[in-house]
Amino acid sequence: MQRLTRFAENLLFVLNVFIIFLLIFEQQLMLPPWLQVVGRMHPLVLHFPIVMVLGAMVLYIVRHSGMTAISEDVIKGAVFAAALLSSLTVIMGLFLAKEDGYSGDVLLWHKWTGTGAALASSAFYHYLSLNYPPIIGKVAAGVVLACIVVAGHFGAALTHGEDFLLAPFRQATSDRVVPPLAEALIYDDVVAPILEEKCASCHNASKAKGALSLDTPDDLLKGGKDGPLFAAGQPFKSLLWQRIDLPEDDRKHMPPANKPQLSRSEAEIIFHWIRSGADFRKKIVDVHPADTFRALLERRIRPTDAVYNFPPADPEVIEALNTAYRVVRPVAANAPALAVNIYNAGTYKTQLLEDLLKVKDQVISLDLNKLPVVDSDIKVIAKFENLQKLYLNFTDISGATLGDLKPLKKLGVLSLSSTKIAAHHLAPLSEFKSLKQLYIWNTAVTPEEIAELRIKLEGVAVETGFAADHSRPLRLPAPRIEQERKIFTGDFSVRIDHPVRGATIRYTLDGTEPDSVTGLIYDSPVQAAGSITTLKARAYKAGWYGSERSGAVFYQTRYTPDTVILKTLPDKKYSAKGGETLRDHEAGDTNFGSRGGWLGFQGDPVDMLVAFTHPVELTRITLSMNCDVGGHIFPPSRFQVWGGQTKDHLELLGTVVPDQPKGYMPAVQMGLECVFKPTRITHLRIIAEPLPQLPKWHQYKGQKGWLFLDELLFN
Repeated sequence: MQRLTRFAENLLFVLNVFIIFLLIFEQQLMLPPWLQVVGRMHPLVLHFPIVMVLGAMVLYIVRHSGMTAISEDVIKGAVFAAALLSSLTVIMGLFLAKEDGYSGDVLLWHKWTGTGAALASSAFYHYLSLNYPPIIGKVAAGVVLACIVVAGHFGAALTHGEDFLLAPFRQATSDRVVPPLAEALIYDDVVAPILEEKCASCHNASKAKGALSLDTPDDLLKGGKDGPLFAAGQPFKSLLWQRIDLPEDDRKHMPPANKPQLSRSEAEIIFHWIRSGADFRKKIVDVHPADTFRALLERRIRPTDAVYNFPPADPEVIEALNTAYRVVRPVAANAPALAVNIYNAGTYKTQLLEDLLKVKDQVISLDLNKLPVVDSDIKVIAKFENLQKLYLNFTDISGATLGDLKPLKKLGVLSLSSTKIAAHHLAPLSEFKSLKQLYIWNTAVTPEEIAELRIKLEGVAVETGFAADHSRPLRLPAPRIEQERKIFTGDFSVRIDHPVRGATIRYTLDGTEPDSVTGLIYDSPVQAAGSITTLKARAYKAGWYGSERSGAVFYQTRYTPDTVILKTLPDKKYSAKGGETLRDHEAGDTNFGSRGGWLGFQGDPVDMLVAFTHPVELTRITLSMNCDVGGHIFPPSRFQVWGGQTKDHLELLGTVVPDQPKGYMPAVQMGLECVFKPTRITHLRIIAEPLPQLPKWHQYKGQKGWLFLDELLFN
């Protein structure tokens, strides 16, 4: 036993000497691969020695404070085991620190406090063999504990980012100021916070993984060990976008798979920021209002002051108006618009409304539900000229004075549920040009009168909902479109279902929004409506709010070619599966960043050769494509189809010059058809020319347009 003890003590001594050797000569060392593997085991084994060190030191302190009768031999054995294991762990950590990506102040603190904890544990073991006063041992144990706690903190910072421990608290108490839209900078107020949240934990001055820090604009311009971070105006050639755009399971994807990922909108913001020139001083308002980038930025910063053309109210006035039964609050951060809720029917009086006239220009939402509001109060409400939403559910109004609300030119939502109103009281509402939603559930208005009302109030959603607690109505869930496939060969039908029995499903196939009056009533599976079928559906039922819309796009192709050869290669970032993408019956979506679904082309005409083993008779060929004006993605400037029964003798079957967008519009999927006389074909040559220059109205006029394709449809 004594021989084993001496061997273990000598081993501990050798490990301590080796640690010192590594610290002295670490710059000159080159590790073989097998030692790199040993180093990478550091995160795997470090937790056990941490527990051992903590336990051993606490046992010693407790033992010499008279709180337990644990023997000195047990404590000495625990300290030895802790020292031995922590020394091995430190050696692994020093090996790991030799790899690329580990640098900065956090690493230095972690290295030296961790090494200090291991060497101090070894020294403490030898101290236990000497006859020193226990008070010195307690101080030494405290030093070891402090080293292990600090080393653990910096280890967590290396792995999870700085302030990992206190991050939830800091987020909860964050005082980041959201600037008004007119002053907001794209980089400082949108891009930088994204990088700070999702990237800076590994790329900062303290932990510059890959020699890259993202703390300041100068750091971004400097780049890292792999070179510049971005090429202004060229996201596809920028390392930052390339790493973000890689599949998440790729080892070079950023952020790493075990870290919080960028959301789709965050990734698109980075893409558009680089595309727009990666300007660090550009304002959000400098971006064209209809550009996709502008919409993304506005949603991120919530610039509600862009919507309202009135100044904010005096904060002291707002504060004075807030009481225990009246809440006056901004609708969003830095918004001049106010929402008001008044509570407690027992304390309500008209004076509570009249007091609000001090902020009548700023109030856009007024909630008076369950209050004894009477017809005469309507005249006071009519003075809030910018009011957009008015809730009078469960009030005492009769409806006789609703016409007095005519001055409210912006009123879009009027809720009158569970009141005494009758159908004839609603007649004046036909003059309310801004009204979009009217809620009249649980009133004297009959179903027949509701049907007539929906016809008279064109463009107004008349809803009759139900709520079990008589305070909030329920909305029907959206219909379920029971078809996962998007592309079909031959005829097909689509089933639509709804979980609420008796709900009426209305749908459209022409791209328009279905409503409770004009939409087609679903009573059997929906049949295909051509090469591209755009299905939209909503559900309605008496006593419920209408549902949200469900939607899907389906494609029909009668024939599948045997080969599609791309003579023009797509951009390598949008190459999907090459020519197979155009015949694989897998549809893309409106997200141009969907790597697996789209072929992206820019510049040269797209030249494709298509072959069928056996002749087929065709009358039209459809290009299924994406159109995202803000992302520079346009229909082709020209689309030609050549065909014949031998590849060497093809004749021109048709040419299409499509209309181009006249302005900014939401991203959409669309089909471009070339129709020709019935022709038997075995070989086709299809040419689609990307837009050579973006139009003059576009913010980036003169630049080349993109063409994004995902399928060829043959019918």
